[in-house]
Amino acid sequence: MNEIYRVPKRQFPAEVTLVGQSPMRLTLFLAGQAAHHAGYERPSDLLAGVDAFLPAMNGDGHVLFLQRDAVMVLSVPADAEDDGDPAATGDPGGAPASPARRSAVRMTLENGRAIDGTIEYLMPEGHDRLQDFLNSIGRFLALRQEGTVHLVNKLRIASIAAL
Repeated sequence: MNEIYRVPKRQFPAEVTLVGQSPMRLTLFLAGQAAHHAGYERPSDLLAGVDAFLPAMNGDGHVLFLQRDAVMVLSVPADAEDDGDPAATGDPGGAPASPARRSAVRMTLENGRAIDGTIEYLMPEGHDRLQDFLNSIGRFLALRQEGTVHLVNKLRIASIAAL
């Protein structure tokens, strides 16, 4: 009887850095269907949810519950975020929508770690500065770097410098 109430999940590897800890390899559990777009749930969807704790599994097979605000950075292959969904990049061919902005930045976290990469964003005309995007709603920012997307907790960013 309980099986009819289970939501199928797929396991997905990620590198997670929690506040005060070194990066660790964990397995996340993502839904087979996203709540707000077509296709699979993406790691960014999981982080954008409302639950305070996220289940994950370490290499020993032990389940951990990660406090969402304690996640500094969650790093995944870029295709995990794009997932072949045109809505993820704005174009069926994989290119960002024409009005998309790209900013090369160096993001420095509260622990001193610096990450160079590109932030891609779409904002309404007249409110399309990088600062407008950084101050927009959302807990995590996607920073793209050579085939990897770093989902960075805005609360854990000390500074962002344009490159």
